[in-house]
Amino acid sequence: MKIGTTKWWIGPSLVSLWLGVSGCAKNDAPAPDFFSGTGDNSRHIMEVQQAVGARNDAMLRTQHFDGAMLSGLGRDKLDLMLKDNSKSLPVVVYLDLPAAEPLTRDRRESVVFYLKEKGLLENQVFVENGPNPNAVTPAASGMARLNKTESSNADASSATGAAGNSSTSNSSAGTANADSK
Repeated sequence: MKIGTTKWWIGPSLVSLWLGVSGCAKNDAPAPDFFSGTGDNSRHIMEVQQAVGARNDAMLRTQHFDGAMLSGLGRDKLDLMLKDNSKSLPVVVYLDLPAAEPLTRDRRESVVFYLKEKGLLENQVFVENGPNPNAVTPAASGMARLNKTESSNADASSATGAAGNSSTSNSSAGTANADSK
């Protein structure tokens, strides 16, 4: 009798094991692509945003080159810049590289050569040295609005009291009345 009562869990365990091993019916069909389907513009929107961002940045740095030649990253960025239809030609590329570096001249020629291979003419490509002056934002405007986005603890507590926390104002008024009696 003791054997039967202490081993009661064996039956449900074997059933659970059998269900776990046999499992559900297998479906070997590949899962559909998340972005597939007609009328789905999400992938197109992402590509447009990448192209606009690449064209607005327009800077190539050392990581965009393998020695004097464009790397895959550099070619991809230039391809994205060419996809952006919101800006017309010429394409302006900024080489944010040390001017004194001996590879800078060869890298410039590599960029011009690649863009010519893509069908651009010599007068449609401008390569400038230094960072893109249009891709920076002065800190003054952000600093001027900083006090509107951040608050100190004193400001936060005064705002809470001004918002109508009547229990605080009534309790203090009640204390003042009690002290005057």
